Amino acid sequence: MLGEQAFAELDLLPFEKFFRAYIGFHWFYATEASRSATEMCAKLQDGVDRTIEATPVLSGVLKEDGERVYVSYNKDTKVKVQLIRLSHTYKEISKRRFDQNAFKQLFMDQQMLLSAMPGITNVPVLQVQLFWLQDNHWAVGVLCHHVLADAFATLQVAQSITNASRGLDPLCLDADRNVVKGALLAQAPHVIPTIKHVRETFNGNQNNGILDQVPRSQTRRRQIHIARDAISRLKSLPPVPNHYYSTNSLVMALMWRAWTRMLVCRGSKSEHTYMGWPIDMRSHVPSTSRYLGNLFLPYMGHATKHFVLDCPLSQVAQHVAQLTKGASVAQLRAFEDSVREGEPDVRGILEQSDSPALSFSNMTQLQLHEDINVAGIGNSAASVQMLAIDAPMMMFAINDGAGGMLINVVLPDHIASALAADAEFADYAELVY
Repeated sequence: MLGEQAFAELDLLPFEKFFRAYIGFHWFYATEASRSATEMCAKLQDGVDRTIEATPVLSGVLKEDGERVYVSYNKDTKVKVQLIRLSHTYKEISKRRFDQNAFKQLFMDQQMLLSAMPGITNVPVLQVQLFWLQDNHWAVGVLCHHVLADAFATLQVAQSITNASRGLDPLCLDADRNVVKGALLAQAPHVIPTIKHVRETFNGNQNNGILDQVPRSQTRRRQIHIARDAISRLKSLPPVPNHYYSTNSLVMALMWRAWTRMLVCRGSKSEHTYMGWPIDMRSHVPSTSRYLGNLFLPYMGHATKHFVLDCPLSQVAQHVAQLTKGASVAQLRAFEDSVREGEPDVRGILEQSDSPALSFSNMTQLQLHEDINVAGIGNSAASVQMLAIDAPMMMFAINDGAGGMLINVVLPDHIASALAADAEFADYAELVY
């Protein structure tokens, strides 16, 4: 059963509250329900109650005290399963590839927690939802707030709930029995068994669960690769368009944590250093372009800058390779010359700041959605080359197009040395899904 120690290392960082998101999964069952909605809800509630009895912190809510954020809970608090009846059918939802934009009522939790301010007081740690569709099909959503649980913890919470539900069909990874999609993490469930195996191998103990911590000395600067069969399964999955959060939002959350770690270790002169947060703006990129990523500036009110490359993935890989080696002044100037006339001098803006740049790279083609305003930022994409940015430090994630995700950090030597003793930062700095 899930224990309190599962969340021990996920401590909150100053101003981490500004990225408000749930890490969660939705299971859409391809078979019709064998019970009524009331009976199903009761069984699911039983599983939730038993899980919370073993792990009371899941019943808590977030509280804010100045810059401190903590979880308030007691053993008498319950999490009520939300029964939501929808007018859609399973066939209709699956035909639209589980498009979270087309079925906003089904994925409304993302919009509810999208705003960065005001504070997060009384936001629940855990949400469990039972969706009843018009054709007697059903779906279950299990979501944990990212400040308390990562995807591994959230999946184990879901499995604990169904294991304790006494007869409820399990929320498992069997693609033949149900359709597995993530609310904020569309593809990760198929990869988790492989990651579990890798983590257990590092520990040297095949009985360890997916939440067991890998010794820091063994994971520092280590890249974890997924198996080829997992990549093959991921290639066959349809994309899930979502302009509110990336389908790889877990990666964005991990990047956010590592970014704040960098700021904590390095320090900053700016009182607004922590005011940037990851926002996925892929919907603003025309389908003819390949979206490379966002640049998150550290000030409230600054427009998010976008990087668009009209080139194949092989060329993008070359850009990334150059970036990791460090671009020369001549290269930077050459790329600056390629910036579309009239665009702001992004490099100049960054040179005036002592804060890092954070970019999320997701090399996929998505449809263009006009007039989308995300978290108050509603500007179109700027054709800026990634190597034109001479940031004090840069962090980026690369989607290899086959379910692989690389988080990497480019730091000047004097900054990197200051982070050498931060074990958690080292864990997040290089990680492949």
